[in-house]
Amino acid sequence: MPIPNLLLSGFLPIGLHLATLEEVKHRFGKETPQRQYLFERLKLFVDLATVMQSKRLFINGSYVTSKAEPGDVDVVIWLDDYFLRQLEAGNEKALSLEEMFLTRQPKETFAVFDEKGWQDWLEFFSRVRYRDDVRKGLVEITLR
Repeated sequence: MPIPNLLLSGFLPIGLHLATLEEVKHRFGKETPQRQYLFERLKLFVDLATVMQSKRLFINGSYVTSKAEPGDVDVVIWLDDYFLRQLEAGNEKALSLEEMFLTRQPKETFAVFDEKGWQDWLEFFSRVRYRDDVRKGLVEITLR
């Protein structure tokens, strides 16, 4: 099912909307140089998550809104023991991903290792800042 249309508020309808990376590019990653730049960053995160055999990945932030010049694209990656084994083995990509999480550079990448962490971030990112009464949708990118 395609990513639904944005609401008049500029947000996606409530829920976690499944999409391919190509669908995300088509929908959110082409209109402005800033959106193109953020898509390339997102592509890097998705590539690292795929190599690390991550379970799931969702995105949020002003990137998945109607904002013409979004500031970021928040990425939550559900990792598992494979990632930890790759860290122990000194895998360069695992070390790179770990450094992003530890240094918070870029600031918008987050790791979870279980269902509770995943659900906690879904709940947090579905909220609209400064509006406790408003919820918004998120996009989960298929990794395989």
